[in-house]
Amino acid sequence: MITTFSEQEMVIKFCKFLEKKGKVFAVEVPFFSRSIDLVFTDTSGKYYAVEFKLKNWKKAIAQAKYYMLGADFSLVCIPANIYNEQVEKEVLDSNCGLILFDVESEEFKIVKQVEQVTNKGRFLMEKGFTYACDNNNYQYLLSLNYIS
Repeated sequence: MITTFSEQEMVIKFCKFLEKKGKVFAVEVPFFSRSIDLVFTDTSGKYYAVEFKLKNWKKAIAQAKYYMLGADFSLVCIPANIYNEQVEKEVLDSNCGLILFDVESEEFKIVKQVEQVTNKGRFLMEKGFTYACDNNNYQYLLSLNYIS
């Protein structure tokens, strides 16, 4: 199957999904020397780090595992068309959560989410999240794309 959308577009679609749910979120959140694709919070103040990939789900797992240092939940989001039992097993064995994006319906399905046991870098997650929100990285991301 040929991918007809970019990773950025998938991030934006997830942001719109979160907006409808009234969630507070930020994109391109600085964390140590990296940048997390998207972080959102829930009403209890827990941080959810999400790494998006169109194809290289193994790299997404490695990145999501790194974000466990600061996030309460760390998830991988991939298109549903690349999902299979091996992907699910490796994502869940890594202790990360899994979100599938259905290209046709443009809907997201959370397959599994796993709360982290330790998040020693939480203060960095908080700082990065505040910075990304203050700098409105989401609006910048929207300005780069032509999707509505």
